[in-house]
Amino acid sequence: MTDYNLYAKSRAEQDAASADTLACYWLYRLRAGEMTRPEIEKRLREMTPEQQQLHRDALNRNKHKFKVPSGK
Repeated sequence: MTDYNLYAKSRAEQDAASADTLACYWLYRLRAGEMTRPEIEKRLREMTPEQQQLHRDALNRNKHKFKVPSGK
């Protein structure tokens, strides 16, 4: 059984879960046409370098879940 209790996790695991959540939200909005890639890049630039790397990793890890279907 998966443990979803973030209090039981380390700070690094909590930060990774937070980055995954935000990345999925951005990717969902990108696919829905509510957000553009430059807007995501702008938000990343507003973060510290450590946060940027954490969120870029989360975006790369989750991007396959939000692919725009081709018309084929």
